[in-house]
Amino acid sequence: QLEKDNQARRELTIEQRNELAERARQVEELEARRRREVEELEAARARQAEELEAARARQVEELEAGRRREVENLVSQIHSLNAQLADLQSLPTTVEELTAKLTEREQEIERLNKLIEMKDGLLPKFKEHELAHLYLDGLQGLEIGPAAHNPFGLNTRNVAPKEDYEIYAAESRRIHGIEPARIDIWAHADRIPVRDQSEDFILSSHVVEHLPNVIAAFIEWNRVVRDSGYVFMIVPLRDAFEGDVSRELTPFEHFIEDYELGLTLDTHPTDGVPGGRMGHYHTFTPEVLLKVVEYMKRKGLCRWEMIAREDIDTKFGNGFTLVFRVRHNT
Repeated sequence: QLEKDNQARRELTIEQRNELAERARQVEELEARRRREVEELEAARARQAEELEAARARQVEELEAGRRREVENLVSQIHSLNAQLADLQSLPTTVEELTAKLTEREQEIERLNKLIEMKDGLLPKFKEHELAHLYLDGLQGLEIGPAAHNPFGLNTRNVAPKEDYEIYAAESRRIHGIEPARIDIWAHADRIPVRDQSEDFILSSHVVEHLPNVIAAFIEWNRVVRDSGYVFMIVPLRDAFEGDVSRELTPFEHFIEDYELGLTLDTHPTDGVPGGRMGHYHTFTPEVLLKVVEYMKRKGLCRWEMIAREDIDTKFGNGFTLVFRVRHNT
């Protein structure tokens, strides 16, 4: 029995030692956790302190900037008041002087009004074209090289190259006092990015003279216009432009040569061409253009039928009008 009692005591002592060791381990873990929490709290407080310091620095900087702006505004106001004071000091000091100043101002306004009237009288009054309305009303087409001061009042999308647009836009504002025409399609007259036979008509006014290869452009227009549609063109007479007055009329053979050589804006010679690149390449009569169209018909390049002609156009009177009906189907 004594041995049993001793064995029981030994076993109890081992359990107690194990329990004490476990408790010691737990205490050590608690101490480590508390140390970590303390370190994290101290780090968080340090970050908060840094953020507060940065926020205070920003506030101080914003306040200083606001004060500088206020000072600058005050200085500007002082300069403005000084200028106003100088103006007040230069004002007439008597009723007679003030009346004389007002009279001068009224005379200046009257002079400016007369200049405006003279300018309006010099500007061309481009009316709409009755012949164009006769054939093209109710249809939808393209106008090549539109001009805001030369309206047709038709349902068109406007086509023009970007290359010289700013020149014409500046002239429209400077000479005519109006904004340039809206451009819907940026393209040259001989390369229009629309589908075959997608338009009811093509309209051009004072554009053909700017084409380095007239036949190539007409072939493109023939592609674009549907069967029974129209090509409507107003072409300047040679005397319409001062730079063309002394020039020889362009012979029929020249247009054929331009086409056979495949000349373009980049390859057509500009010697003697008023305006150079994209200037007035050719001078025309109705007969020579009709002869060009007949050549195209013989070569199977088009099947146009002339349906109207004005040797002096009734829109402004410095060109001639040719209207063709386009045929595709037999």
